[in-house]
Amino acid sequence: MRHARQARKASRVAGIILRPTYTFVTLCLAIATTHVSAQQFLDSLVGTWKMNPGKSTFDPPPGPRAQTMRIERSGSDAVTITTDLVDANGQAQHTVRTTRFDGNDVPVRGGLPGATQTYTAIDDHTYQIVGKLNGVPRLTTRATISADGTTLTTLVSGPDPQGRQVHNSGVYEKQ
Repeated sequence: MRHARQARKASRVAGIILRPTYTFVTLCLAIATTHVSAQQFLDSLVGTWKMNPGKSTFDPPPGPRAQTMRIERSGSDAVTITTDLVDANGQAQHTVRTTRFDGNDVPVRGGLPGATQTYTAIDDHTYQIVGKLNGVPRLTTRATISADGTTLTTLVSGPDPQGRQVHNSGVYEKQ
């Protein structure tokens, strides 16, 4: 009887000592998995993405004639996105921004004065961009990378600089 009580007491003590260890190990695994997942997400974005005008729709029309995004790693947890666009009138626009997908505003160099964007990762294949002008949210973009990593689809909604409601769908192919 005495041995049984000592065994129960020892297991309770071990449980108290081991529970925090299990919790710590579980937390470490969750952080490591999230880090690997975040790295895979960033790696899936890296490359050159060219808009396919035939598969893209723009409401209100017209959309850009051409758009290419070059996405490069910038350190271990960020990317730099360089966009070259030719609008419907043939005017070229070159913009650059660096983001960590952490929900913080980043300036858009080469964009409208006062333009910022906020990037947030939704899951392993999806992210959201909120475009702001002078701190006011304007366009929201939801971007999804296909399972095979070759297609990036964007859904854009919100008011454009002229105040018109935008409903665009862009299809980009990895080069």
